[in-house]
Amino acid sequence: MNIVLVMANESVAARRRVYFQLVDATDGMTPETGEGGGQPQVSVNGGSWTSTGIGTLTAIGNGRYYADLTQSLVDTT
Repeated sequence: MNIVLVMANESVAARRRVYFQLVDATDGMTPETGEGGGQPQVSVNGGSWTSTGIGTLTAIGNGRYYADLTQSLVDTT
């Protein structure tokens, strides 16, 4: 699980980008390389998990991915 802190109502998209390192469940080490376009979920302030407000995964290589949060997702503290 990644924990990312974003300033409330952050207007700069690059500061709302979250990164993931995805590995295979069988050994916990082998990079997952086929998850591009997958849909991560977020929990805000301990709330329920949702895919609303976070974009799909973009592969950047060797099991690393990112997804962008919307400004409306982080509009309150």
